[in-house]
Amino acid sequence: MPPIPLNVALWMFQNSRLENGEYVYTMSDGSKVYFTVDPALQKAANTLIATYPKDYEGLMMVDLRSGRILAIAGYMKGEKTLYPFKINVYPAASIFKIITLTSYLSIFGPNPPDTLKFCPPIYRKIPKRWLSCKREYTTSIYNAFGISNNPVFGRIAVSLGYEIIEEFAKKFHFGDTIGGIPYGYIKKPKNVYDLALLGSGFDNSTLNPIQAARIIQIASTGYDLEPYLIDRVISRDGTILYKSSPKINGKVLDDEVVFKIREISVSTIKEGTASKYFKDRGGHIITGTTVGGKTGTLTSRKLRGLTEWFVGFAPVDTPEVGVVAFSVGRPSPVKPHYLAMRLLQVYFLGEFRNVPIAYERILKSVISRP
Repeated sequence: MPPIPLNVALWMFQNSRLENGEYVYTMSDGSKVYFTVDPALQKAANTLIATYPKDYEGLMMVDLRSGRILAIAGYMKGEKTLYPFKINVYPAASIFKIITLTSYLSIFGPNPPDTLKFCPPIYRKIPKRWLSCKREYTTSIYNAFGISNNPVFGRIAVSLGYEIIEEFAKKFHFGDTIGGIPYGYIKKPKNVYDLALLGSGFDNSTLNPIQAARIIQIASTGYDLEPYLIDRVISRDGTILYKSSPKINGKVLDDEVVFKIREISVSTIKEGTASKYFKDRGGHIITGTTVGGKTGTLTSRKLRGLTEWFVGFAPVDTPEVGVVAFSVGRPSPVKPHYLAMRLLQVYFLGEFRNVPIAYERILKSVISRP
C-alpha cells in the first residue's frame, strides 16, 4: 500500500490506543497502523501540554537520524488535538533568523566570533533606523543570534538581497505542501525596509510546526529528512502492508556551514533568550546534554494572540533529536522553551529534574500572592 499522508496520520494517531507498548490505530477492515511514537516521551508531552494550555499549542520531538516522530501533542481552545500542527499562518518570528543566518554563512563564510555593526533598537520594529544611524554598535554573529538582535539580521538580509534569501527559504520548504500539510510562506518585500523585516523575522513570513521540525533537521545536520509518524501497517491476517524507512531528500548544507550553525545556536541556551529556562540557580544546563536552538516571539493578528516558539536540537556535536514547541495566547511566564527543556530532560535523563531559574520566579510569585 502507498504511504499514508502525514495529515491523515496525525488524525489516526489522535484516535489511536496504547497496546503492548505501542500506539495503534485500527482501520475499518481490521488492519492496524503502528506509530513511531515513544510512549514515555508521549506521556511527558501530553502532561506538559495539558498543564500549561494556550489557545493554540504544540510540542513535538523528532529523531534527527531518521525523521521518526517520537512525540507529538497539541491543544487548541481547551481541547486536546493535533490540528495546530496543520496550521501554516503562525508568524515565523525570529525562527526565520535561521534561514537568514544559513544564507549568510553559505554566501559570505564568516565565523561565529566575527563582528557586525548595527543600529539599535534591538527589539523594536524600526527598520529605517536599523539601516542608518549616527552611532553604530558592534556585536558578534554568535551573540546577535543568541539575543535575537533584529537590526543585525535586518542588515544581513539587505546585504544578501531578496533573491538569495528566497533561494535558501526554498531549501527549508517555504511555500511547499508536503504530506497534505501546507508549510509557511514568505512575501516578496516591497522595499529595502521590508527586506530587513523579513530577514529579522519581524514580518513577511509564516511557519508551520512540522516545517519547523524540518528546519531544525536541516540546520543541525545538513540533511533534509521528512518527518514521519507511521512505522508500519499490518493487515488483519498479519501481512505487512507497509513498512516505513527514512525519507532522505539529500544533503542541503555544507558541513562547514552546519558546524558553524551548531556553534552559534548554543548561544541561545547559554547566554541568550532561552538561557533562564535551561539553567538552574548555579548556572548549570539541566538537560543532561548540550542544546542548541532558537526562540521566536511575535503577536499574530490572524490568531489573535502572542505567538511564541522554541526550536532546538541535542546533543550539539552529534544531534540525535530535535524539538519544537509553540503557543499562541495571552502572555504567560511559562514559555515553549520550558516545555521543550522538560521534554529533552525526559529523553536524556528519563525524568523531569531540577527547577530552571525562570520557573523558580514563577513559583515565588504564586506563593507570595495573598
